[in-house]
Amino acid sequence: MKSLKTVLIVFAILAMAVVFSACAEMGTIPPPPPPPDDSKYYDLQVEYIRPVILYPEGLPYQLMPALVNSSGEFTTVLMTKIDDCHFKCEFAHVKGAINYYFHQMDRARYDGSDYSSFMVGDIFIVTVKQTGFVKELKDIRPYNLPANPYPGPKAKAAFLTLTKDGIIISDAQSSNR
Repeated sequence: MKSLKTVLIVFAILAMAVVFSACAEMGTIPPPPPPPDDSKYYDLQVEYIRPVILYPEGLPYQLMPALVNSSGEFTTVLMTKIDDCHFKCEFAHVKGAINYYFHQMDRARYDGSDYSSFMVGDIFIVTVKQTGFVKELKDIRPYNLPANPYPGPKAKAAFLTLTKDGIIISDAQSSNR
């Protein structure tokens, strides 16, 4: 008899939960659909010029720059080696009207004193394929953000804004962002 009461109580609680759930859904207004994404996307061709080879043992390592947006989402690609000092790659479908930064691990630029010396951001030339706009990134800053795998006093990254019109802003004086 006691177990029958327990079963009836559990059944009643479940029935009430179903009824309350159904009533709650009837009064719920679905949220409006998100606005259409009218963002513009661009393909970026990137050239990296290595100014000096400080650590020849680092030459065999593949270069793989990262493009990181202001939300911390990043994309990496492999660079194609032209010669020991010239490399190219392409980032496809990059959203406009967002701030980004580039970082590159170049082991051939290790100076022997601190591993952060091979986290470089200088000498990137970026072409926006759709607009033909070309810009050498000049907004080079210390790279002390959490995404840096080799933090330290010598780490650098190149900062830029890709506008909705496919223009790149990256001047030394734009570092007030």
